[in-house]
Amino acid sequence: MTNQPIVCSFPKHNTDTIKENWYEDYFNDDYWNLVYYSCSSIEITENELSFITSILEESNASTVLDLFCGIGRHANRLSEEGYIVTGLDIDPNTIKIAESSSESHVDYIVSDARDFTTNNKYDCCLLMQTSFGYFSDIENQKLISKIYSLLNENGILIIDIPNRDNMLKNFRYRDWVTIDDKTYVISHQFDYINSRRNTAMKVIDKQGQREQTHSIRMYSISEMIAILENSNFVVQKLFGDFTISNVRFNNDYRRLQLVAQKVGGVFDFK
Repeated sequence: MTNQPIVCSFPKHNTDTIKENWYEDYFNDDYWNLVYYSCSSIEITENELSFITSILEESNASTVLDLFCGIGRHANRLSEEGYIVTGLDIDPNTIKIAESSSESHVDYIVSDARDFTTNNKYDCCLLMQTSFGYFSDIENQKLISKIYSLLNENGILIIDIPNRDNMLKNFRYRDWVTIDDKTYVISHQFDYINSRRNTAMKVIDKQGQREQTHSIRMYSISEMIAILENSNFVVQKLFGDFTISNVRFNNDYRRLQLVAQKVGGVFDFK
């Protein structure tokens, strides 16, 4: 099971000021230490990989582009399963971690996904673990259109994001957790005008205190479908928490997965 930070009753932290281009230096050792603790267990990774590989097998995909691949949690395992994988991330230190933990042959590239160019085409693109929503609505839409151009004729896109409506229903203003010698105090605010979750992560250890902020655009299901359709994708499947297939009248899941295919795709998803 996921290790969830404990809810704390401290007053709400002010996250009104979010650093522009926060994603360029947010994903440091403090962040990955928290990720290792909260969502990188073998059970969680295996569950997500089982979901991904089932879609890849159903669509006869063999080449995979893992955008915002992070430390290679999915890319490395998919490569070990025999898929031809390219992993892309903006942070060079994160890519070094991914490469050092790989016993396979992932082609890792340091690049901003929006600027990535290649002559290669892929059968599948992954946007996992809340890696969509960093930018403005216009930039987010452009990113989906870029992904469309990187896919083969029958290419598919798998997106994993938080379920916005469930998150709002169970909104947590502040969490805290202690991992080894570090205490994390994580404060959230929701901007209802721009539909963005703004977060401040304060880390306290022997070295003192430091804080970083980030902001994620939280999309509803209908908004995500519209974004994908605007870039000529067709949403073939929707899932909650990688297993729930009926999400039309069900909101009791933390995460949403969308499986979309380029218009004109020939595979008949069941």
